[in-house]
Amino acid sequence: QLRWQRYAPEYAWDTLATHEWVKHGTCSPFHNDAGSYFAEAEAALEHATAGSTVSSAHILAADVGSHAEFG
Repeated sequence: QLRWQRYAPEYAWDTLATHEWVKHGTCSPFHNDAGSYFAEAEAALEHATAGSTVSSAHILAADVGSHAEFG
């Protein structure tokens, strides 16, 4: 089980991961490799929440609909 599956069981046991891959991953720079796409998404979440005392869920919820730039 991958680390992101521990935090989001709906990814592991339902169709959410498939939806995310089809909707977002296939048009990403990682369009040939779902594993790399999800690993990069996890790394981006870790980067965005590094040093924060607020949970990643709250940070993400506060930014729904906004645009993120990653260097």
